[in-house]
Amino acid sequence: MDPTKLLAKFKGDFTENPSRWWKLFENFVSLYYDESKFCNAFPLFLEENAQIWYNRLSDDVTKSQNNLKCEFLKKYEFSSGQNFQTSTELINLSQREDEKVSDYINRLHVLSENHDYGEQFTLWKLRNECKPELMRQMAFGKWPETVAEAENRLRSVEATSKCLREEDQKRMQENIVTKLQPEMEKMLQQVLHQI
Repeated sequence: MDPTKLLAKFKGDFTENPSRWWKLFENFVSLYYDESKFCNAFPLFLEENAQIWYNRLSDDVTKSQNNLKCEFLKKYEFSSGQNFQTSTELINLSQREDEKVSDYINRLHVLSENHDYGEQFTLWKLRNECKPELMRQMAFGKWPETVAEAENRLRSVEATSKCLREEDQKRMQENIVTKLQPEMEKMLQQVLHQI
């Protein structure tokens, strides 16, 4: 079977995710080709605009895997419509009402994996886009300085908040039972006297 039929060719039409495609290509080459053939195999997996782009590259780029990767990502990753869409999603991302903070953090990391917005952007997203009740509880202390600290504290605050809610519910149920029990016994006595 022709290996070039197993991996979709990269077109360079800005509808593809260049980082993900490059990673797939690297994995594919390691499975089907000798590593020394990486640079020779690369143009076989390009078509249309990407093929035209490749044909214009100099030999020092086309003969080096690192140079190829740098040029490929420089050309397609930063101008990709997919990245624009991901950037927009990332900017608009906020924690859903029914979403656990760890799930929100995971979504934030997945969307930002191909972008280097920096730690301050991630801290800002955690501080301003989590549920308001979490933020109220986080306001009692100094805001964490690193993403890891913020994530740990948010998880802790959420867990503590859940425990407190469960305790409140349990206390309320016990309170209701305590208040209703004498009334229930009184009603039971009345029923028994009527029998």
